[in-house]
Amino acid sequence: MKKVLFVAILATVAITACKKKDTSTPTPTPTPTPVDTNKATSRYDALTTDKWKITAVHMSKGDTLIVDYYDGQMKDCEKDNFIFFNKSGSITSDEGATKCDASAAQITTDGSWTLNSDTTMFTIKDSKILPITGTATAKVILIDKTNFKISKDTTIVYPGIGSISGTIYANFTKVK
Repeated sequence: MKKVLFVAILATVAITACKKKDTSTPTPTPTPTPVDTNKATSRYDALTTDKWKITAVHMSKGDTLIVDYYDGQMKDCEKDNFIFFNKSGSITSDEGATKCDASAAQITTDGSWTLNSDTTMFTIKDSKILPITGTATAKVILIDKTNFKISKDTTIVYPGIGSISGTIYANFTKVK
């Protein structure tokens, strides 16, 4: 409704306005910053080469640590897992040397991942490998040859307890 009203007002002003000679200097239209395809390609290649290990997962609000999931809740048998971000867009996990469940498959592939065109946003969809249900998009902080860091502002609701808000940070380190 607001859009229709705005267009109607704009059309009325345009139709009823007097024409005057424009003597002002036109403002140049800014040129959009082009995507550095070399940087995007190198970040994509860095992410899809070799295997990764999760080395930190925590939630903070400003400078205050709220929850350190990696040190507080992740088991050693989870910390030794390897993750592969496959060029096909799928995600593969290797249970590493220690399995949490002896009957679990050593290697599992499920879910999918994408980077946006300028590699600033990372999306995971339907992965049981990483503790994410549905689709989640995070801001890319860093992707280089040895580190992959992402963040996501979120609110976690605990039924009967309440909720906490902050930014979740996840760090991955490349393992060769």
